[in-house]
Amino acid sequence: MKRFTLSRLFLSLLNDEDIVIIAGKSLCEEAYRYDKKGYFYIKRSNGIASSVALGIAMNTDKRVFILCSDYDFLKEMGSVPQIAVSKCTNIFYVLFNEGIYSDDGGGPTIYREMSAAISIFFNCGFTFNDYSDYFYKKGSMKTLKNSLDRAKGPRVINIYVDEVCKKFDALPYSEVELKNRISEFICN
Repeated sequence: MKRFTLSRLFLSLLNDEDIVIIAGKSLCEEAYRYDKKGYFYIKRSNGIASSVALGIAMNTDKRVFILCSDYDFLKEMGSVPQIAVSKCTNIFYVLFNEGIYSDDGGGPTIYREMSAAISIFFNCGFTFNDYSDYFYKKGSMKTLKNSLDRAKGPRVINIYVDEVCKKFDALPYSEVELKNRISEFICN
């Protein structure tokens, strides 16, 4: 299934009060089609999206979701243990497992080749869920939403992607506008 479809389906499970930090140029462009005030886009994350999400999660009771692909996750691995030890029950790491560097030419990542990638999260203290079957086998979205609504973090949600879309329109926000928008959303 295309990442565009999977991200749309996953975003439909979230509540209006949830904060969503989206990392990576193409994923930001895809998710923008379903834009809400609580969405914060980091097109060139270079490893900061999870740190931004952790800072927000530590200072709000709202649920905070980090949406990223496996290649962005590989850039952010340094902050993963910090998220886990924070014991923030409101933070969720949503990993779109593509197996390629989709923003950088399509070469393979090492994530799918790692024999024990899941153990990275377990060893850090995350709870790990693979939601791929819900989307690929047409599981009940209502059941999945209920499960997600009851879930506590820190939690990693893995979603297997077998196709990445190519191009979407660029985001119409400047970084300053995004910062102001998310600050206002968090404070309300």
